[in-house]
Amino acid sequence: MEITPKKNIMAIEATKQSTEKKSKKTLFYIILIVVLGLLNGGMFFWNWQTTQENNKLEANVDSLEKTKIELNAKLDEAQAELEAMKGTNEELDAKVDSLLAQIEDQRKTIGGLNYRVRQIKVTRDGLERALDNLNAQIAELKASYEAKIDTLNQKLTAEIDDKNRIIDIKTGLEEIIARGSALKAISFNTKAIQVKGSGKEKETTKAKKVSKLTLDFEIAENLVADAGSKEIIFVITGPDGATLASDAKGSGMFIPEGESTEERYSMKKTISYNNKSTPMSITWDDEAIIFSPGTYKFELYESNKSIGRSSIELF
Repeated sequence: MEITPKKNIMAIEATKQSTEKKSKKTLFYIILIVVLGLLNGGMFFWNWQTTQENNKLEANVDSLEKTKIELNAKLDEAQAELEAMKGTNEELDAKVDSLLAQIEDQRKTIGGLNYRVRQIKVTRDGLERALDNLNAQIAELKASYEAKIDTLNQKLTAEIDDKNRIIDIKTGLEEIIARGSALKAISFNTKAIQVKGSGKEKETTKAKKVSKLTLDFEIAENLVADAGSKEIIFVITGPDGATLASDAKGSGMFIPEGESTEERYSMKKTISYNNKSTPMSITWDDEAIIFSPGTYKFELYESNKSIGRSSIELF
């Protein structure tokens, strides 16, 4: 199936929009989890604080009950002693009656303590009911929270799987585009030329007569590749495997794709490419080289990628 640039761009754009949408949903889930966690922590603190208050009330009730019992016992003892003193004389009886009246006043005060105890018990009972209700709400909230966490985890897992699939699709599309946009050299015509004294040129395969090597070819049509200036690198090697090089011809160094070390190239040429089939021709005519029998190889590169090769055998 042919993939056009327009379809590739639409696919990548759709992938990008889907990824952004899922990223926003993931952020929403994370925020919801944090809010639920904070709410659960707040409810726990309220529960703890209420329990502490209830414990204080229990301690107050116990203290007041103990105090009331002790005071009543002392008042009973004092009243008994005073009652035993009555009848001695009128003056003493008057004092005893006064003290007995004070005892009655103290008993009324103790009665106030009884009221306070009842009030504390009412407050305590209310707190216990509130605490029971709070515990029930916390249990309900916890169950709801755990259910939401499970649901969110399932959605997050599903979205991560979807995101990974989208990444795989995007990577696949990018690889297809990269392969499809690579230039390709075709229609090679490699010749060895003898230049006679008269200047007339003649094709030959005899090494001792060769004056130069020529290579005619085409950069194939490619509607996916970016149009514009393209630099084609040529590596020409002789029968001994050494690269033919000359400063005068513009030889230099480059790193082919997939390699880690520099290699020598023979020459390079810049062309203007408009996505259509583009004919090219190069010539290697270094006078310092004496051609020997064997195979001469031409390797072509664009953007350090190999785009084609050719060879010629000399005898």
